[in-house]
Amino acid sequence: MTNETDALSSDRQLKTLVLTDLCDSVALTARIGDAAAAELFRTLDVRALQLLQRWKGQLIDRSDGMFLLFDVPAQGLGFALDYLDALAEIGKQRELPLQARVGIHVGDVLFWRNDEDAVAAGAKPLDVEGVAKPTAARLMALARPNQILLSAVAEALLRPSQRELGERGAHLQWKSHGRWYFKGLPTLQEVFEVGVAGNAPLRMPARSNKAWRRLPLWRRPVALVAELLLVVAVGAMAWILVRPEPAIAFAERDWVVLGDVNNLTDNQLLGDGLNRAFRIGLEQSRYVNILSELKARDTLTRMLLPEGSAIDRVTASGIAVREGARAVLIPVVRESSGKLQVSVDVVEPESGRVVYTVHSSGIGTSTVLQSMDDVIGQLRGRLGEALADVEKSSAPLPKVATANLDALHAYAAAQAAYASGEAEKSIQYFDVATRVDSGFAMARLGKMRALVNLGRYEEARHELESAAEFRSRLTTREALYMDAWSADLLSGSDSEAFQAWAVLAELYPDHQGASVNAAAAALLLGRYTEAAKFASRADIPQSGQRGGVLRLLGRIRLAQDQVDAALLLLRDPDALPAAGMSRYLVTAMAASGDKNGAHEVLRLLPTGDPGLKLDAAALALDQGRNADALSISEAAAAACPGSSFMCDFMHVAGLVTKAAAGSCASSREVGRILDRVVQGRGDGDAGDASGRRFLAGAAIYAAQRMGSGINVTEKLPLLKRAARESNDASALRIIELVEINQLRMSGDAAGAVARLQPLVNGEELFQVHSLLAQAYADAGDKGGQQREASWMQKHRGRAYAEWIGSAPLQALNVRDSLGTPLAGGCLRPTAEKSILR
Repeated sequence: MTNETDALSSDRQLKTLVLTDLCDSVALTARIGDAAAAELFRTLDVRALQLLQRWKGQLIDRSDGMFLLFDVPAQGLGFALDYLDALAEIGKQRELPLQARVGIHVGDVLFWRNDEDAVAAGAKPLDVEGVAKPTAARLMALARPNQILLSAVAEALLRPSQRELGERGAHLQWKSHGRWYFKGLPTLQEVFEVGVAGNAPLRMPARSNKAWRRLPLWRRPVALVAELLLVVAVGAMAWILVRPEPAIAFAERDWVVLGDVNNLTDNQLLGDGLNRAFRIGLEQSRYVNILSELKARDTLTRMLLPEGSAIDRVTASGIAVREGARAVLIPVVRESSGKLQVSVDVVEPESGRVVYTVHSSGIGTSTVLQSMDDVIGQLRGRLGEALADVEKSSAPLPKVATANLDALHAYAAAQAAYASGEAEKSIQYFDVATRVDSGFAMARLGKMRALVNLGRYEEARHELESAAEFRSRLTTREALYMDAWSADLLSGSDSEAFQAWAVLAELYPDHQGASVNAAAAALLLGRYTEAAKFASRADIPQSGQRGGVLRLLGRIRLAQDQVDAALLLLRDPDALPAAGMSRYLVTAMAASGDKNGAHEVLRLLPTGDPGLKLDAAALALDQGRNADALSISEAAAAACPGSSFMCDFMHVAGLVTKAAAGSCASSREVGRILDRVVQGRGDGDAGDASGRRFLAGAAIYAAQRMGSGINVTEKLPLLKRAARESNDASALRIIELVEINQLRMSGDAAGAVARLQPLVNGEELFQVHSLLAQAYADAGDKGGQQREASWMQKHRGRAYAEWIGSAPLQALNVRDSLGTPLAGGCLRPTAEKSILR
């Protein structure tokens, strides 16, 4: 990669792009004359600059229109609305038809500055490029006069934040104009319009040779002609044809809402149990997305319905309309003519009418699951899924779940308890299900998940191993889910865990948990682009975990140094937990420079979260309150006297905080912390092996930062061998950093620089730059040292949000991002051997 490319990559930023075009400017000039036009354009320029100052925008280019950038989407929209109003006002004063078209998009752009010779020859001082620019240009060109068109990304960010525009925001109307093809862009773009009724057209844009709307096949010209001929040919016989059954225009990956089973029998086991069986069966499809129970219940609350309300046809239709689901499915079980019939009513949400019904019957309760299988197969075919795919991905419910209705009933009760936040209670129900059917693998997986939620990892591992013995009793989806947890809990490799979650998320995009876990696993590895991809995929209106998704995505954006985007996400009302604030908002505010505001928010948060104490210590260092940082970290470690992974983590974080504060740690203290981390002496929970290896590396690195010439030849090879055998990429990264630092400390600064430079790839450890700065300083390269110091100051978001190894190095990252030399330290070479023995 060339230096030029590196420079461009380092200047990639998330921005709101606004492009405007003054309508019929040439005709206007011809009408009023060159002199009058020049004076008019000067007036417009002055007004535009005033609005730019108000809305904190940046003018990149102008001719008949303007190319503008804004840090916050709401600022871009506020400018566009005010600019159109200004044109109308000036046009009214001068009796001229002044109108403009506007396109708004949010995306990454690349910045670079042209050299002085190019500027002298007429080039702009600053150039901006990226796919986001032609996207905004196509939107602008498509717009009608006085029309503001938005991309789907811009609309998704702006609509929830329209209140930031004050009273004007309350009167805005939003309208979707469908999906469009833009010339030169490979993917379909959904186009939205925003404006005030009476001022904005709020009409479908006209197609052009550079933008055309995607139309259903039946509306295309050739198809219309064929349809007309067909109508003429069969019109004479129409009276003898049976009117076709109405259907829903269901497309692949459309959403459905599953209502409660309408149990018309006296057997109570045919209620919740069948509802659970129906969900399990339909989830085998990669064609249909089912709204989660958590999201459905959350929507019920927002509909002001009592907790526990039945999700019948009317209620389910209301949920579907709110969440954009295409269809409602209402399972029904009844006795008819001595048979037990299972059916599903397919309901159109807007009208609430039953579009069609599929059904199957058998004799006795022993046939009910077989009938359910038959109904699900029919339904998938009627919704448009290929028959071959249905046959390929379907397994009989008794085989992949349980044939025992009592076990199914207990399993349904367990899932309901877990969804209500009663993990301990759910374990009791899961145990009932597996006592009735010991091979009920899904119930074992459910218990495993509840145990993880309670932090009982050893028990969770045991339950996971038990479930694996009955792998043949799982659907493909659930088997992949088990594989992902196995990689997470048993392999000791963060890389394997990420790959497993990513596979499940790619194959089943409606599995929100898979996308969230894949994003979290990628963030834990420092793979920020992939983390953002999976977290963004999980950020959909139908998600039942949207608050957690927004907080995760906010932390990822912060790690990508997109601080404004992170703040926007973390201040979203859906992202704020019951306490009203989140710890991630604290770090984003601190990274943005609002340290006092971050401190005030921190004071409002509950004090029990260990991670919050880590953030509090980092913020104290950021504010120059080193003594407070030491006090916070020492109190956190003292409050955790056990040997669990979390307690070991807090002790290592305390050691890192001491290094960051320029304080001392005795050789005895460092040795004790290293011993407990490496040996993993536990209280029934051995913790995460990969995490322990990273913690050991972080502890050694912190010890290095306190002194010089530390001998790492004894413990480091053992750590490195274990990391290699486990394919532990994260641990290998910190171990390599320790080795390079040892090389620098031995006097080979040039060798350290040579090994560090290839590590810089955009997703490297923050401490790579800190170590580079030290190595450059040791080599007498002040320019290199200043470059790295500048990089750290510009990437304070990464300093706070880096999550590799669960973020034990946060205190050093934040301290180094201040750009001032670190004084202090206390270790001496004579004590080194005892430290690492």
